[in-house]
Amino acid sequence: MDFRAYRARPFTRRHKAAGDADMASALSHAVRPFRDKFPAVEVSEVSAPGRAVEHLVEAAYDARLVDVGRRSAAKGSHVGSVAHALVHHASCPVAVVPHT
Repeated sequence: MDFRAYRARPFTRRHKAAGDADMASALSHAVRPFRDKFPAVEVSEVSAPGRAVEHLVEAAYDARLVDVGRRSAAKGSHVGSVAHALVHHASCPVAVVPHT
C-alpha cells in the first residue's frame, strides 16, 4: 500500500493567512459585547499562534496587574492551567476572576 496518497497537503501561506483572518474575526466577535457594554475601556485585540500562557507571561512583564478569568465560580473549584501558570510565572500580581 502506498501511504503517500494519504499525506496531508503541505501547509501553505495562503491557508495560514485564511486561518489568521478567521482567528482575528472570531476574537473580534467574542469581545464585541464587552466593547458595547464598556465603551470607555480601551481594548487591544491580539491573536497569535502558540501557547496562551507564554504570550500572557510575556505581556505581563511590565504590567501592574493581570486579570484572567476562569470558567467555574463554584466554591473550591480549581483554576485552569493558564491561570495556574500565570500565578506562578507572571512578574506582577494576578487576579483570577470567575465567569458569572
